[in-house]
Amino acid sequence: MHSILRITLAGHGGRFVRSKIFSRSPTNSTSATDQGREYSIAKGYDVIKNKGDKIHWHCFVWNKHTVPKHSFLTWIYMHNALNTNAKLHRLGISEDDTCAICGNGPETSSHLFFECEYNSKVISLIGSLIGETIPSDASSDWRRGLSGPRLRKDIINAIINACLYAIWKQRNLSKHDLILITPSKLVNMIIKEVMDRTLRFRENLGLRDNDLLERLQNRH
Repeated sequence: MHSILRITLAGHGGRFVRSKIFSRSPTNSTSATDQGREYSIAKGYDVIKNKGDKIHWHCFVWNKHTVPKHSFLTWIYMHNALNTNAKLHRLGISEDDTCAICGNGPETSSHLFFECEYNSKVISLIGSLIGETIPSDASSDWRRGLSGPRLRKDIINAIINACLYAIWKQRNLSKHDLILITPSKLVNMIIKEVMDRTLRFRENLGLRDNDLLERLQNRH
């Protein structure tokens, strides 16, 4: 636990108040100010906040070309917090843990996005379209292996985020409304949504044409 000690410097009429952070924890660790360095808000925040583990997938999830709702769904997926049938079954909420789309095997996040036969076709079609092999684990630091300018990488990230969102939405439609469209039609919907956002900001962002953008525009 940390506390803030406020000291009024003598001889200044109380006009200058200095703050110092100190630790009440049983350890012998001390803050930056305890070591004789000047206090700053940034240093104080570093002392009291829980930094947590450093993540490497933030650029994959959050970028200007990705639709915010897609980023949010991917963020939930990255934290393994999606309410899949396997998770609901484990919590005693659902009696059935099988995949709502294919019915083959427990519906875990890994199965739903990368092992389900229907969704594997969607992933394969997307990979062929963007000219990249999408790994079986979206949390892997695969962005570093992408070639080309940053615009190309951002668009590909936006497409994969949109793909995860569309698959989850299709899963819900299949489970609750018994609706299942073809993988090809789902891919067309994914590309349309990404291109609508990209082209909307194209003039403002000064985006230049490239092979990927031209190929997606033709399909769109």
